[in-house]
Amino acid sequence: MLRFIPAVTVTLIIGPILAGLVGTLLPAFGFLPAIGRDGFSLEAWRELIATPGLFTSLRLTITAGFGATILSLVMAVGFVTTAARHPALKRFEQALAPLLAAPHAALALGFAFLILPSGWIARIISPELTGWTQPPAIVTVRDMAGLSFMIGLVLKEAPYLVLMILSALNQTPHRQIVA
Repeated sequence: MLRFIPAVTVTLIIGPILAGLVGTLLPAFGFLPAIGRDGFSLEAWRELIATPGLFTSLRLTITAGFGATILSLVMAVGFVTTAARHPALKRFEQALAPLLAAPHAALALGFAFLILPSGWIARIISPELTGWTQPPAIVTVRDMAGLSFMIGLVLKEAPYLVLMILSALNQTPHRQIVA
């Protein structure tokens, strides 16, 4: 009886993944009876490739994703390297943990409210410091370089990486290695 447990476990883990994969691949190749497509074709792929701006979107997604990941990693490693010997690091680690519980969408929305041309930062400094009576015609969200998207990702990824590095540091003799 116990010899079947590994096979059942693997089936319970792999089964939903395979079902999701099949449920994704069949419509991708034209088979979706719910909307009247009974045969296989490459029409969906042709429509996708013909979509205007597809390759610009892919380029932006890839560069912003990799850029944010690299920047987050460099910032997290740099922070931990600098602060590893500081006595207040433990308090900082405890204060950082609740930030990870913040939903990504809430963080992104809050960040957008800060950096929009009519956002909180512009309202704090205007019109006294800038002379603006109306929001400027600058693009801070949905910029073509994806900088605001990258900054938003870094805001969410960097604290997580700092906590992961700190927890890994507790499992290694890092002080002896550095010495």
